[in-house]
Amino acid sequence: MAGGNEGVSGGDLQRYHGLKEQPFFQQELNASGYLLLDDRRFYHNTAPRLPQAPTRGHRDVIVLTA
Repeated sequence: MAGGNEGVSGGDLQRYHGLKEQPFFQQELNASGYLLLDDRRFYHNTAPRLPQAPTRGHRDVIVLTA
């Protein structure tokens, strides 16, 4: 679940069928957005988060596992 971000861009959520494949899904999660996935079937990662200015920024994310 995405809580929001400030002073950063990027960080799109990426899903893969295999470790050496290109992502088949890539999307930015907006505040209060969420994604459910099966870790046994898919790999997941995020694209790099980049600062928008030379100051500090943050991205808030909550990860739940079962």
